[in-house]
Amino acid sequence: MAKEKKVRKPKGEGRTPTLAPYAETLAGKTIYMNHGGKKHTASVLTSGVIRINDKDYTSPSSAGSAILGKDKNGKPRQVDGWKSWYFNKDGERVMLNTLRGAKSPLTLEAPKPRKAKSAKPNGPAKPKKATTRKRRADRKAPEAEERAGSGASTEATA
Repeated sequence: MAKEKKVRKPKGEGRTPTLAPYAETLAGKTIYMNHGGKKHTASVLTSGVIRINDKDYTSPSSAGSAILGKDKNGKPRQVDGWKSWYFNKDGERVMLNTLRGAKSPLTLEAPKPRKAKSAKPNGPAKPKKATTRKRRADRKAPEAEERAGSGASTEATA
């Protein structure tokens, strides 16, 4: 019997778009990126997907990499899409990164407070036992001990 080949989904398919939490703010808006003296535009769909020339991307970085193209080795160029893409907010171009950071012009949910770590339930740590193993420098080879006991000394006396 021949094995069935698995059908591979395109890389971004099935992933939650990175801009999904901000889709309400960005949906239907145009985002901008400058590269090589050219201004590139993309639109953000209501799902948070970024669409450039009828191609969909699930993250700002993957969309930015598509614009940058490939390097001389054929690998896609890497870019931090959060810092490369801009959008218009109140008549001003704002970096996409401001949506997720502390400088965000939007009201986002406050982070949940962290719980203080408690001591381990096993009690205090046990002290380490002293080892009885000799260090390599303290060990002597059996032949060396016999030579030392025979009285023949190679040391010069002063």
